Amino acid sequence: LQAIRTSHPVEAYAVRLTAEGKSLVYTGDTGPECELVDFVAGADVMLAEASFVESGTNPPELHLTGTDVGQIATSAGVGRILVTHIPPWTDRTEVERDLLATWQGQYRLVEAGDVFEL
Repeated sequence: LQAIRTSHPVEAYAVRLTAEGKSLVYTGDTGPECELVDFVAGADVMLAEASFVESGTNPPELHLTGTDVGQIATSAGVGRILVTHIPPWTDRTEVERDLLATWQGQYRLVEAGDVFEL
């Protein structure tokens, strides 16, 4: 288990879990930052929050957009993305469009009750 502090106005952390040669990284609440790419590097799965959309006026260093998630995962060589922390007032279709602008791999927009295996 590893953790790094993320870029967020309230103290928040990204967490990396590694076991039996597999790894999952949860971004936690964060704005986009270069340090996250290094922390996520090579993860089998990145569970990433994407509360914002590119078309919005987003406060800096608070949350990610789908575009941010795709850029981080692409740069980090992630195997699969699970997108979470999409609030009810955010258009999931727009988050997905933003993600696909920068990501070409496997992904899923997480829904309550989903279960995944590494």
